[in-house]
Amino acid sequence: QLQSPPIYSALKHNGQPLYRLARQGRAVQKPPREIEIHDITLLDFHQGGFEFRVHCSSGTYIRSLALDLGRRLGCGAHLSSLSRTESCGFSLDQALPLSLIQEMGPASGEHIIPMNEALSGLPGYTADDVMLENIRHGRSICPDFIPDKGRSFLKILNPNGELAAILEFDHTLKQYKYCCVFLN
Repeated sequence: QLQSPPIYSALKHNGQPLYRLARQGRAVQKPPREIEIHDITLLDFHQGGFEFRVHCSSGTYIRSLALDLGRRLGCGAHLSSLSRTESCGFSLDQALPLSLIQEMGPASGEHIIPMNEALSGLPGYTADDVMLENIRHGRSICPDFIPDKGRSFLKILNPNGELAAILEFDHTLKQYKYCCVFLN
C-alpha cells in the first residue's frame, strides 16, 4: 500500500530534515511511498485505546499507520507509546542494558555480535588471498558479483568468514569503491 510520510520525520527535502522545516512553519508533504504491512496483531483492547504489534517493511511510519487506522475506524487515533522490538533481524531479546554491560567489563565482549552477522542483510563475497592483498593496499578490485539496481553495498569476507571490507557499487560508473576496510 502507499503511505504518506509525516511532515515531522527525518526524511529530507533539499538537504533539510522535514521535522526541522515543519518546526519553522514550512511544512513539506513528501509523495506517498510504497510500504508493506506483513501482519498486525491486536494485543489488548480497553476503554480509550488498544495495543497492537506490527510486522512491516522498512520505511513504514507507525504514527501514520495509527492515523490511518483511526480514519478507517471513524474515531481518530494517535500513538501514546511506541517500542521497536525488532529491526534488521535483531530483537530486543538479544539486547543487554548498558548498566549490565558496564558491570560485566571486558567479559561483555563475548556478547558482541560479529560485524559479519550485524551486516547479514548485505550480500557477501568471499575473497581469495590475491583479492585480500589488493584490498589491503587499496587497489581496484572487480568481484564478479554485480548487485541488483536497488542494492549498492557488498561485504567482502576472508576465507574464515570474517569481514574484510565493505564496498559500494557505483551504478553509473559500473565499478566498486571502498567504504570501509577492516584489514591491517
